[in-house]
Amino acid sequence: MSVSESRPSGLVPNDVRRRRSMQHILDVAETRIVRSGYAAATMDRIAADSELTKGAVYFYFSSKETLLEALIDRSERTIFQPGLDLLAAAEGSAADRLVAYFNYFGATTDRLGGYLLPVTVSLQFDAIPRKAHERIVRLYDQIQTQLQSVIAEGLERREFASAVPAAEHAAMVIATMDGMLLEWHRRGDRLDGESFLRAGRQSLIGGLLGFRPPA
Repeated sequence: MSVSESRPSGLVPNDVRRRRSMQHILDVAETRIVRSGYAAATMDRIAADSELTKGAVYFYFSSKETLLEALIDRSERTIFQPGLDLLAAAEGSAADRLVAYFNYFGATTDRLGGYLLPVTVSLQFDAIPRKAHERIVRLYDQIQTQLQSVIAEGLERREFASAVPAAEHAAMVIATMDGMLLEWHRRGDRLDGESFLRAGRQSLIGGLLGFRPPA
């Protein structure tokens, strides 16, 4: 007899239930940290938001620090790494890869908390554990390095005409993306998403192409 045949109908396997519970706690903790900050997102608050006992939360995550590490892991793996993979793609011009990168993050609004978690935590370095601090610094350094490499390639091939160095352009791409998604978080219900993304993309590419506003 197979395992599925021997299991009573409607009974959820323990490993599935465990994954669901962990995912639920992570989702709730992510929302709480983005809304309230790391220091204010106590385990008591997270447990209450999760509609679980604090003991149940500690069963899955031994400390708030462990929970934050798991959230950073998830953001890196599911949100940021796919975007970095687009920059590293062998095909396409530098501009094509930057547009793909920009469009990818512009389409993450249904997973906005995963993007905003490192952004939010990066503003609270005095409140977060040192290990988490170092991880977020490394993440942003990696993003800066890959963006800078693509932009430098575009400048070298004369796809871009800007006189601004690649490093500063890369930092501006990061600032633009962070700022756009923070603004979407604040009042996305009053913005047209497609037009908002197009405005950001035009601003980004226009700067790299060396467009200058009239005096």
